[in-house]
Amino acid sequence: MLETAGASRALTLDLHAPRSGLFRRAVDHLYASPVLVEYFRHKKLPNVTVVSPDAVAWSGRGFLRRSWMPLAIVDKRRVDVDVSEVMHLIGEVRGRTALIVDDIIDTAGTLVKTPKRC
Repeated sequence: MLETAGASRALTLDLHAPRSGLFRRAVDHLYASPVLVEYFRHKKLPNVTVVSPDAVAWSGRGFLRRSWMPLAIVDKRRVDVDVSEVMHLIGEVRGRTALIVDDIIDTAGTLVKTPKRC
């Protein structure tokens, strides 16, 4: 479809699962986390902890690779399609600024339920 429209190159941002062979043209895959880390560094928020519902997703680990912030993990389980239940919060957030990051937000269920555990 992109080629038919005349595109000779694709620019993507934070693909959830980048795959080679998805495009037949040149692809520039950019990442938002360096910009976001720098933004929050300049905000000078006190005692920041990154809170991530997926410890291995870019949201937590990728963010942390570029930052100075400790990590707390939201332990969740899927109770139905697109429905998650927050079970536990692993890590210390009491008295800290919780920066909640997630890689995919379609219903925002986890994002809405996470602050109740913080």
